[in-house]
Amino acid sequence: MSEYFCRTGNECTRAQTLMNPSRRCILCIDSDLDTCLMMQTFLGLEGFEVRTAVSLSEGLDGARNGYSDLYLMDFAFPDGTGAELCQQIRAFDPATPVIFCSGSAYPSQREQAKRAGADAYLVKPLDFECLLQTIANSLNSASNRFFAKASSC
Repeated sequence: MSEYFCRTGNECTRAQTLMNPSRRCILCIDSDLDTCLMMQTFLGLEGFEVRTAVSLSEGLDGARNGYSDLYLMDFAFPDGTGAELCQQIRAFDPATPVIFCSGSAYPSQREQAKRAGADAYLVKPLDFECLLQTIANSLNSASNRFFAKASSC
């Protein structure tokens, strides 16, 4: 599997994750760079390696060319929707958990995400404890897919 370099120059590979299983790799895909950097900082403090992408096409490239234990994505992008991205990722990676973190709380968008293969959908502003719980649940039960409601946290 080829290596993928995130904006900070850190690399995240399957071999790296296998050698240090406590350092899980998350690909954060959000059109807002500040959100990506905040997730990188916050989740980095929690022990995760976080790569970022700020467009649907960049996120798809990162998913295809790098290793991720989990995808964290927004719903709206200038070049498409998170549901479209999730569906495209599911075509070549049906098992890695996908969590949506979006400011859109519309039931129709949540349903689109679920149909595309999302494991969870959280609504911004995020409760970071809920995000960490959702990430842990997703990583622990990646083989038993689930769909968490934002109100469950």
